This record gives sequence, C-alpha cells and structure tokens, in this order.
Amino acid sequence: MQQIVEKRSALLNHFFNQSIDYSKEEILAKEYAALSFSPREEYIDVFETGYEDVLTPTEELDVDMPEVLVKGIIVDVDMKKNYCIIHIQNKGDNLSVTVDSNVLKKYGDYLQKGHLILIKGHTYQGKIYMHFLIDYHTDDSFILESNYLNGTSEQIVNDIDDDMRLDTIGLVRQAKYFKSKKGNNCLRVQVYEKGAEKTYITCNGFDKNITAGMIISYNISDNPSFCNNLTEARL
Repeated sequence: MQQIVEKRSALLNHFFNQSIDYSKEEILAKEYAALSFSPREEYIDVFETGYEDVLTPTEELDVDMPEVLVKGIIVDVDMKKNYCIIHIQNKGDNLSVTVDSNVLKKYGDYLQKGHLILIKGHTYQGKIYMHFLIDYHTDDSFILESNYLNGTSEQIVNDIDDDMRLDTIGLVRQAKYFKSKKGNNCLRVQVYEKGAEKTYITCNGFDKNITAGMIISYNISDNPSFCNNLTEARL
C-alpha cells in the first residue's frame, strides 16, 4: 500500500508542480473522488463513519439478528418490480442487501454505484434487509438516522410525559408492509417504547410512509398485539 501511495503522490506532484507528502487517507480520498468508487478495499477501512465500534462483524451476518450495522461501497443495484437488491463491497466480502418497497421509496435516490454507505438492517435466513442508510457521498444531514444510531431518539422517547398524552409514543426499529389473508393492507412495526421492545400490527388508519428511525404515535387496541391511528409523532 505504501508503494501505491508514493506512486500516486509522485503523479500528483508532477501534474501540479508541487512537493507534498500525501497520506494514505488523502490518496484514497482523491482516488474515490475521481473515480466515484475505489478499486481497493483499503478505502473502506480508512473511511470513518463514527460507528466503527458497533459495526456487525461480517462473519456474524449469517445469524438471524433483529439489528445489524454494515458499511460498504455500492458496486451494483439490481432493481426488481417492487423492491431492489443492492450489492456492496464490505472489505474483502461482497454482500447482497434487500431493500423493500417502502424503504426504496425513501432512499432510492441514494442507491448509486460507488457510494459509500452505512446500512442499518436485520438478518433473516442468511439475508440482509435494509431499514435505513446514511450516504457519505452526499452533503445530506441524515439527522433522523444519526439520532437513532447515537441514542438521541431513544432518549426522546424516554423523556415523554405519558400522563400528558392520550396516545403511545414509540421509536420504530423496523417496519414491514404486507397484505393480510383477507387482502387488507397492513403494517407490522417493531418499536422501542420507554424501556420495552414491542411489536404491533395495524390495518386501520396508518401512515403509508413509516420507516425505521421515525418516532411514531399510536393507540393500542383492546388486543395488545394491535394498534390504530399510527402516524409520525408530533412532539
């Protein structure tokens, strides 16, 4: 790697008539900026997301887990009818990630080859399913996603004064839209609810754009497995 850095530094210094000792990080960043992708996996190690200490080891992704965090460079986007599969380079591994229609609707514009992204998702039967992403190729803030990952969103839910509300507040871990056996459109949400993890199903009066990371409000029905009037919360 050091030889590559020295050769790239010499080339840059020749073209720009300068004498600068570039670091490995600087060379890889310039290479990435010029090509929109990195042909070497070292860039993934060099690039810091701020969440390196909680990334899921690649060897653990074959185990069913409710939440995983993976970073990588998008190398291909395979669009299907109502969803897509993205292929990312994660160090020495190529991983396939399924993006369901509601997640694709929100993040589709960021699914570009060469973009380095951080994915929050879950694993099931050896497959990775995306909940949300942070795209480090853009200047967009991704405040909702960052607040989820750094614990701010959980703290907001914990600080809610339940005595002052008629509804219930929860932080969405994951959201899955589906059709019931009767053909009704429904939503299954896994939420963090002030110290507890809950799962609800709703088929009545719910927001059609719910994704992981949102703080939502809802009314729990007589059957505690169901809720109604589910929407993004106004706090």
